[in-house]
Amino acid sequence: MEPAITSAPTPPAARTRRLPGTALGACVAVAVAAWVVRCVVTAVGWFYWDDLSLYATTKTESNPFALLLRVHDGHVMPGAWIIEWLLAHAAPLNWAAAVAVVALLHAVALAAVGRALWILAALRGASVSAAAVAVPLALYGFAPLVLPAGTWVAASLNALPLHAALALGVAHIVRAVYGNAAHPGRDAAVAAVAVVAGGCFTERALFIVPAGVLVLLAMMFAGRGADKPGAWVRALVPPIIATGIGVIVYFVATSGQDLTPPNEPSLPGVGEALKSTYVDVVLPALAGGPWQWDRWHPGPPFADPSALAIAAGVAVAAAVLAFTYLRKGAGAWLWMPVAAYPIAPALALAFARSGPETAAVVANTMRHVSELSVLIALCATLIATFPGKRSATGADVARAPAWRVGAAVAAVLLIASSAVTHVSYARSWSEQPSRDYFAGLRDTAAERGEGNPLPDQAVALDVLLPVVAPNHMLSRLVDGVPGYPEIRNWATDPVLLGDDGRPRETEMLELRHIAQGPEEGCGTRIPAGSGPAQIPLDGPLIEREWVVQLNYFTSAEGTVDLSLGSGEAETVPVTAGLGQVTVLITGDGESLGVAPSAEVGDMCVASGPIGGLLPK
Repeated sequence: MEPAITSAPTPPAARTRRLPGTALGACVAVAVAAWVVRCVVTAVGWFYWDDLSLYATTKTESNPFALLLRVHDGHVMPGAWIIEWLLAHAAPLNWAAAVAVVALLHAVALAAVGRALWILAALRGASVSAAAVAVPLALYGFAPLVLPAGTWVAASLNALPLHAALALGVAHIVRAVYGNAAHPGRDAAVAAVAVVAGGCFTERALFIVPAGVLVLLAMMFAGRGADKPGAWVRALVPPIIATGIGVIVYFVATSGQDLTPPNEPSLPGVGEALKSTYVDVVLPALAGGPWQWDRWHPGPPFADPSALAIAAGVAVAAAVLAFTYLRKGAGAWLWMPVAAYPIAPALALAFARSGPETAAVVANTMRHVSELSVLIALCATLIATFPGKRSATGADVARAPAWRVGAAVAAVLLIASSAVTHVSYARSWSEQPSRDYFAGLRDTAAERGEGNPLPDQAVALDVLLPVVAPNHMLSRLVDGVPGYPEIRNWATDPVLLGDDGRPRETEMLELRHIAQGPEEGCGTRIPAGSGPAQIPLDGPLIEREWVVQLNYFTSAEGTVDLSLGSGEAETVPVTAGLGQVTVLITGDGESLGVAPSAEVGDMCVASGPIGGLLPK
């Protein structure tokens, strides 16, 4: 019969005990090493799609509090919006500042997970060993599952606070039931705060309570059932109330939003999401995989495991279960939350991204199940402190030399496997078309000098796709940022930029023309003080953005308002004498509205093409 641990109150001395020096030193060493590795992997990259899109949104918003309940791609994340706004306004396009923010988030997540592991390790009231906390912390710190979720700003702002909140929320829920019997309400309150804090960065904090329930059920099946149902109620009610508030906030924020997926969720789609989550992501990660990554720019790296990596994951999972059962007996139930939790994010993904194979591809980016690494660490600590089986002589089977040698060999192999995955991911992540494009933009700005703006245009497709319009336009990304070109809807030297952010030879696609006026040597004369003029075109224009080449002569410098039909007028500076300016105007109709400012004096407008800019 397996030994069971009762839910007796923890002795006061145990409750006030601190982490022993040896265990604390081991945890700090593991956390620092993991933090350095994570920061290095992050630093070799640059701003990615979501980073640039969120940056463009916050850059144009003067009031950060207007962003709090804004929905981004179905996510509600007020805390993340505030940090994005601060980065956009205090350090625009500054990768060093962005890496510092991600590094701080990693430090918080590692510290929170370490604290949660100690809480669980101290539940039995015995001394806390270094291995019971440091080894599970290493499982989290070097977990391949964390890689994609912790290397760009947008993903890190969602995932890493969730990791911290999940770790502390689950640990305090468990301690409210099994640990500090004198003050269970304090732990329950902390768990509720964790739900709220995590919910400020992602609505997936709503999974914290279900994860806590999974852990409590696993402990009950393992023989640590709560003698009093009231203990579960006291532990769960406050975080459940916090979860309910989060649900209400989410539905209020998303009311009026069209979050309907492009295709109706289907059973095959759900099956594909579950298959990708478990087979392509979770199983290889258990063996330190996936070892290799694929990437389609401008998307992120995604897992591309070989059959060997998947088979290795199956072998590791089977070996760990067998190892746990042989050492801990019913303690093997404590792995149940790790096996069950990925179902929730996989189903959410299947229903939110139901396009053909979309959910499967997104699942393979691994970031949607990254918090599983936290549960693995928590469950590993619970198993490490679970009483081991006894041999016929009464000795603890777990202390047999063969077990220790096997565990050491397995740990070395897992570290080596994880190192391969980290190196291959860093190599893939370091390929950043956006970094090369924006470096080219800075070179272009230096070459063109001040007062020579670029016409507004979309960035390269390898940087952002038009689906994020208008955030893919240069004016939303670099205008006003020191070191980058000035972006306007006009230019005296219009050029298009290549994929490297450098100017390309450009020509005009002529579709319509401004009519040549009747006055020889002038065209259409607009006398000073005569007001706006409507100059006919040689054909009608449909509603869209047009490129107008204005050939003019003025008596003095000033500005001119140009418009097409009912479209909004664009104000363009003009110089004295002959000049030419190319203007981007949205509108339609059969005439061009020209309204010179008073200081311009007499103005002549000659014929000029209307159409678009094309690279030669």
